[in-house]
Amino acid sequence: MKKQLNLSIPAELARSEAIQGAQPDRFAPLRAVAQKLSRRGVAAAKAELANQALVTLAELLYELDEDGRPANVDPDGRILVPLPWGRLG
Repeated sequence: MKKQLNLSIPAELARSEAIQGAQPDRFAPLRAVAQKLSRRGVAAAKAELANQALVTLAELLYELDEDGRPANVDPDGRILVPLPWGRLG
């Protein structure tokens, strides 16, 4: 049974952690604070997405067939599923 790589960024993830831990300066312009929070949220969401892709890849690589052999790795060591950093991943 092969798994599909279906990765997406939840809308609330993009800003939730950044907003919770934000400590803006007392006299900072609101626009600068908002842009900083937005960039931090996007960066955190991208990091979370990359981590999720790598965990899914590890799960796929260690998945075994009915005969106990790796299902997604060729006998010569080539990976048979699209990699997250490849054209099809």
